[in-house]
Amino acid sequence: KRVFTYLDAKSELEIKFFFKDGEKFSSKEKLLEITGSPKTILQGERLFLNLLQRAISIATLTGQFVRKISHTNAKLLDTRKTTPGLRELEKQAVLDGGGFNHRFNLSTGILIKDNHISLAGGLENLLARLFSPEKEREQRKLPHLIALSIEVDSWQQFEEVLKYRKFFRVILLDNFELKELEKASKTKAALSGSFFLEASGGVRLENIQQIAETGVDFISVGNLTQSPKIIDLGLDFL
Repeated sequence: KRVFTYLDAKSELEIKFFFKDGEKFSSKEKLLEITGSPKTILQGERLFLNLLQRAISIATLTGQFVRKISHTNAKLLDTRKTTPGLRELEKQAVLDGGGFNHRFNLSTGILIKDNHISLAGGLENLLARLFSPEKEREQRKLPHLIALSIEVDSWQQFEEVLKYRKFFRVILLDNFELKELEKASKTKAALSGSFFLEASGGVRLENIQQIAETGVDFISVGNLTQSPKIIDLGLDFL
């Protein structure tokens, strides 16, 4: 609707949808019907189809991942690896496919990543600087509703972060082996940890079930929005 309204604000196009967001459809089925100015329809055809194809493809791929882990308690998350200008559309498509949204941008969640750790001179140095008693005033500036998460890429780093676990809502385990993910889940349970574990890196349809069965809480997949296989849609005049 936005495409055609942008092209012709006075356009009296009527769009009838045969499916709601998130509903399944089959090949050859009609998704919607547009009635109105042929000129406006032709002007917006390709942009309209491109957006619709991408959104449906993301939702479809998301649904395939979700079904693989539906027997577990793990939740599927997207990432910020979205097409410039289309993040809102693509993250909505993830929701329609049954997934969940990670942070929308840098202001909706604080994630300490490998580059931050490197720039701070190592994880131990970073954690000591962040959570030292002298930094208490700065810590209190953090809005209480903003989640603080940290990414680790080795078991050694995970053990170091556990010393500061009360500060973190999520510990992100990047490219961990299945045995390490399972060990981390058991460690969290033994500690009665109030934090969540998130697995990321190299997640595919072929291995997400095994990852989910290790007991992690979240699994983030950049490919949901980064490289979905685009389905074929057509618009025909009748």
